[in-house]
Amino acid sequence: MNLTNGSKRKMSGNPVILPKPATVLPGRAFTELAKVHLSLYIALSALAGHVTAQGRIGGNSILLGGWVLFLACGAAVLNNIQDRQWDRDSLRTRHRVLVRKDVPLIHAKWLSAGLVLTGLGGLFFSFTSPLPVILGLAAIISYNGLYTPIKKVSLWAMVPGTLCGMIPPAIGWTAVPGGIAAADTSGLLILMAALAFWQLPHYLLVDLKQRSCDPARPGFTRIWSAGEIQCQVLIWTVLFSLCMVLFLIRGWVSTPWVRVMIFSAAVGLPLVMGGFLIRRNSRFYPGACFGLINLAMLLFLAGTALDRIQF
Repeated sequence: MNLTNGSKRKMSGNPVILPKPATVLPGRAFTELAKVHLSLYIALSALAGHVTAQGRIGGNSILLGGWVLFLACGAAVLNNIQDRQWDRDSLRTRHRVLVRKDVPLIHAKWLSAGLVLTGLGGLFFSFTSPLPVILGLAAIISYNGLYTPIKKVSLWAMVPGTLCGMIPPAIGWTAVPGGIAAADTSGLLILMAALAFWQLPHYLLVDLKQRSCDPARPGFTRIWSAGEIQCQVLIWTVLFSLCMVLFLIRGWVSTPWVRVMIFSAAVGLPLVMGGFLIRRNSRFYPGACFGLINLAMLLFLAGTALDRIQF
């Protein structure tokens, strides 16, 4: 009896095709690990703080934004490293790069360390004041040392998370010694408040999106209904819009077309957002609200920088 031939006859009917492991391009893996889309906002907010304090945009403003971008990307990679076990159990995050092991963990650790050290080193050697470096370290501690571990067990994680998001404009502001920065700090305070009110709706919208994926995880959906969260999103969005208007009233933007752009974003955002939020049965409004808030912030920060370009 030829067992080999018999086995071949039995197995030849329905061949099993094993799935190929997912492949991720290096650029795409870096973009996901470093959360480049979010890191760019952080860098732009630092640049906005710098040009607001300096009164004009210069090469040192671009340099500062670049160093903060390195720092933010490094913190994001470290966040992915810290969350890799947690992400594995979530339907929303189980396909991230480190969970799929598309990038070796040791490579991610070296990448994070290199980016963070480059960002901090750049701030240290490029500017005379030590405050930008100190604030950069404070941001890393708030984000990776407090927010990331606390979010797994408590909603209070939003406190260090929000504070961390308010720091980048202060990094840019403190890099400018004297001048406008010393005479009037209202510009910095408004920028920081705007970033705080911009982040809070994000936490709530993420909870709404995560409810169907991870109902047992800490979230505001466990203490508020969907309707109550929608109202909270609209309230914080209105406060964000008021910060943009206050920034204009205080005279921190002088170019007419930039003033019109920021004012239109400030007025239009809560109106359009309210239209999305009242559509209770829509599955698409969280994503649309994300897009609207981010677009408004982009117009606000970019307008602040464009207003300081001197021709």
